[in-house]
Amino acid sequence: MVEFNNFQSGKPKLEYAVLLWERHGVGYIFDEKGKDWYACQASFSNHTLKVAFDKDGIIRSISRDVSALWPVGLSVGEVSEGIEEVDTSGCWKYDKGMAFKISDNETDNDK
Repeated sequence: MVEFNNFQSGKPKLEYAVLLWERHGVGYIFDEKGKDWYACQASFSNHTLKVAFDKDGIIRSISRDVSALWPVGLSVGEVSEGIEEVDTSGCWKYDKGMAFKISDNETDNDK
């Protein structure tokens, strides 16, 4: 299972990317090790659910298509089992390749 942590916006280093960033406003984000999000996407399997989660592990975004995610301020991992019910209600948490329900109630933010 692949996981990249703590994506933040930043200026790219490659010349062509800098041109896209400066001239066209193309966004770039990097994980805590400095790896570009666009490069990270190739590491994910086509057969898993990708989840973007916050610092507490709460799942905030999900997709089978990793390119549909834009995880600024989040981390991204993949889940291969028990994924039929996962949603972004704030009741699901990600930890080391697994998603599990932490609550049957709506989160405090939804009340």
